[in-house]
Parts: sequence; structure tokens; C-alpha cells
Amino acid sequence: MYRQRHDIYVVRRKWRALKSVAGLEKDQFDTAGATYLLALDQTGKVLAGLRLLPTGGPHLFADLYPHLARGQTIPRGSDTLELTRFYVSAAVRGAPARRLVGLLAAALFEHCLQSEVRRLTSVVDTFLVPRMESLGWQVRMLGAPERYDEGVAVAVEIAVTRAALEEMRRRRGIERGVLQKRVPRRFEVVGLGSLGIGSALASGPT
Repeated sequence: MYRQRHDIYVVRRKWRALKSVAGLEKDQFDTAGATYLLALDQTGKVLAGLRLLPTGGPHLFADLYPHLARGQTIPRGSDTLELTRFYVSAAVRGAPARRLVGLLAAALFEHCLQSEVRRLTSVVDTFLVPRMESLGWQVRMLGAPERYDEGVAVAVEIAVTRAALEEMRRRRGIERGVLQKRVPRRFEVVGLGSLGIGSALASGPT
């Protein structure tokens, strides 16, 4: 996971603000408080992943980009998580990559609904907002877009509802739940259907 994040964000997207050591992209928010959803193939190889941070403590939006709120109150609370580092491995392309995005997005909403989370916040590139909406997500911009060295960023709030999950499943042809198991507690595995599913998940660098 951390190696793939390095490849995507440091090497390919060239985010200069990120630090990596020995080819691993980790930051101050990769702590015991973070939760990770990972999509694995049948051999246990990570194909896609995302990170969720509780908003009651340190997180990206509040600690590094509060100015993006432009005076608005930054959403916080036990019913609010911050979504960061949503990615698909660069080794997966085309239709399989699109399938992974849909599965991981559905797993995200399943996890949130099970955890009584009703909204997500995220700091994203503006080009990602239409992609989020194409999944059936209800996205609200918090503040105005702002240019940074590698693009244009905006803070958003995403409503988490059962209706949005069902719409996502309909649009992406997902017939049932995709979360497979929790092991260990901070990690969840996403079922990949015909792509296969790993039976276990290690918490170390992958």
C-alpha cells in the first residue's frame, strides 16, 4: 500500500509536499487512528486502497488545508470521517481499474453505514469532483477551489446514505455487498468478484 502510494503520488503525480522513505509514502496521519480499506487479489496483493481519518483529531483538512473552508465551519464529529489516499494501482488499467473504483467506493459506503457515519470530508483535485458525482455521490463544495503547485484543490463534503449506496451499485453493476472481513481491526478487505479476493491481510508495508 505505502509503496503504491509512493508510485502514484510521489513518482507519477509529483506531489512535492509529500515525503517518502525507502520508497514508502507515509505521512503524519498514518497512525493507529486511521482505517484502511484495501482491495486484494487472490494472492493477497493490494490492487487499490483508501484511508479514513476520524475528524475529532488531527486530519488533513483541518490541520493542513483549513483555509480551503473560506470561513465555513469544518465538519467534525463521530459521524464524520475524512477520506484520503483513494487510489488504484498503476498496474491496473482500463475496465478493471474502473471496476475497482466502483467496488472500493461501494465498500467505503458500506463501511460508513455500518459505522453510523453519515458524511465524509475530503480535499481533492477539482477534476475528481465530476468523477465522484458519476458514482452517484452527493458532493458539496466547502469553500472555493484554490490552485496549488500540482493542480487545483477544493474541500468537499460527501453525504453517506443507503440510497447513494444503492445508486452506486446500480450504476456499477454491483449486485451485493463487497466488504469481506476485518483483519486486523484497522483494515477491511474488499471482495473483487471475478478478480479474486485475498483471505488475509497484513498490517505491514506492501
